Amino acid sequence: MDSDEPRVIDIGNFRPGKPPIKVVLIGVLVLIGLAMAFSVVFTIQPEEVGIVLRFG
Repeated sequence: MDSDEPRVIDIGNFRPGKPPIKVVLIGVLVLIGLAMAFSVVFTIQPEEVGIVLRFG
């Protein structure tokens, strides 16, 4: 800088850009996929009886 004075930055004029809709959509789909992946497995104890339900 040429002078010894500090720069003044006006953040009132700062406007963040819009995020790309494709990135947001992919992020939402990944979160839904992770939620589904963690909710489809259930562990039972050795003395319990379990059945496998597919599509229902």
